[in-house]
Amino acid sequence: VPVGEERKVTLRYKLPFSVNKENPIYTLTIQKQHGTNGRHFSSKLIFPESFSINESYPKDSNKIRKDTYGFYFDDILDIDTFYGVVFGNIMR
Repeated sequence: VPVGEERKVTLRYKLPFSVNKENPIYTLTIQKQHGTNGRHFSSKLIFPESFSINESYPKDSNKIRKDTYGFYFDDILDIDTFYGVVFGNIMR
């Protein structure tokens, strides 16, 4: 992307591992691109109806939103950042 321009990227992927009773945790680390100012970053984690969220990080409710089928993270990426979810009530 040329200097001074920006592009929106949508990335959809399937986890290379299973989130289950033995491994009920999902985490994501997002790294800020060196030399850039803070950019908007959003992520949506969709999970089965049988899952529930026991804990999540960060605790700052301004950055995360949860509903029955998803965990949404939305922030300005001005530093490297991390989010994570611990699921409960996994029936598989």
